[in-house]
Amino acid sequence: MINDTLRLFPDNCDSIAFDSSYMMRKGNTTNSINNGNKNTGKQKYTLLPNPNDGSFVLKQAIMDEQPVNIEIWDAVGRSVFKGQLQIADATVQIRMSNSQPVSGLYLLQITDSKGQQYRIKYVVR
Repeated sequence: MINDTLRLFPDNCDSIAFDSSYMMRKGNTTNSINNGNKNTGKQKYTLLPNPNDGSFVLKQAIMDEQPVNIEIWDAVGRSVFKGQLQIADATVQIRMSNSQPVSGLYLLQITDSKGQQYRIKYVVR
């Protein structure tokens, strides 16, 4: 279906820095995408390392024992992973697949138990 209305969507994802020493200091943290608001005082997620080989650690700023739903898309918009995770001690190790994932840009979307959504861009090399 084609619409005749032009609509601009904000880019609420953090930029990806390719300087690994900078990423180790800063991390790749995301903000909430609901209502376009900055997520002050609420949950934040950090994905390390970025870039990675398809295996990475996801950390929560505020420990939440409720499971979260995650979905990962590749650069052309195909869903490559979807599942529910229980994050123990505010940290979880994620491996995209048993085989070597394709190098490129990916988008991780996290939906917490309150329905809040978070997105993080990352690179697999």
